[in-house]
Parts: sequence; C-alpha cells; structure tokens
Amino acid sequence: MTSKRLVQLMESPILGHFDLLHLQRIHWYLFQDVYEWAGQLRTETISKPPTVFCLPYFLRPQAERIFAELRSERYLTGLDAESFSDRAAYYLAEINMLHPFREGNGRAQREFIRCLGLNTGYEIDWYALDADAMLEAMIESAHRSRAKLVRMIQISLANEKPNAELIRFYRRN
Repeated sequence: MTSKRLVQLMESPILGHFDLLHLQRIHWYLFQDVYEWAGQLRTETISKPPTVFCLPYFLRPQAERIFAELRSERYLTGLDAESFSDRAAYYLAEINMLHPFREGNGRAQREFIRCLGLNTGYEIDWYALDADAMLEAMIESAHRSRAKLVRMIQISLANEKPNAELIRFYRRN
C-alpha cells in the first residue's frame, strides 16, 4: 500500500507549510493503511546503532528549531542547484536525526524534501539513487559529514536550474 501511496503523491503532492504538521500529514498519508498511529509523534526512545535519535521529550522543540530555520531560509527558494543540494541535505539530515515516527521516517522525510524541491523548482528523483549508497550517506550525515548526502541529492536532481513549471505544479495541487 505504501508504494501505491508514493505513486499517488508523485501526481498530487501534499501541500503544507514545511513544518512538523506538514511532515506528519505526509507520514499519515503514506502509512494510513499500515499503522493506526500513522502521522503521530512517537513517545518511545529509538535507535539504530550507532545512531540514537532525538528523545521523545525533545521532538517538538527540536522540530520547531529545524523548521524555523528552514522558514528563515525562505524554504530554500532562489538557490542554485549546488546550494539547494547542500541545504536540502542539511535539512534531510536534521529531520532524520529527529526521527519523529516509530517507523516510516525515511519515506516520509524523503517525500517532504521532494516537496521542498518542487516548491523551489527542483525535481528530486529518489529512484535515481542506489538504496545502499543513500543509507550509507544518511548514516554518515549523522556521525561525520553531510558530503555524501549532498552528493546523493545532486545526483537525484532531475534539473540543473529551478523550473517555474514545477513550482506551479506543486502549488496548484
């Protein structure tokens, strides 16, 4: 069911304010058929060694910090592809460390970043990436450097310059 929902989102992405609620709505849409708690913030501590994710108590304040920073950067509008890739990698890594849901974080956060790309005129094709290389880049972004994650986003960009048609497509849905 989740794969079907991802295909639906390719045609009709979820609009939002690029905040925690927007991320929760994406998660709910993707996993509504799978988890009764879809879209709800986790209340348990989770880790994937060697990574320990944000403690539940700090989820909301950390999310507010991350999304306020994104808002202060005007949701990455007006950036060239290199700058967009760098900043999108930063936010993807931050949201990954937040890991606000019990399961399904990766798919929800990639869709969130894809929507962010559309809103700025960039099409992100996550299917262009090797899944193992992407996982390695995500792990490395938590412990060493975002360089590989920046490269993954650069590879996934379907266009080198912002495309006004993509912006219109996203905003009319």
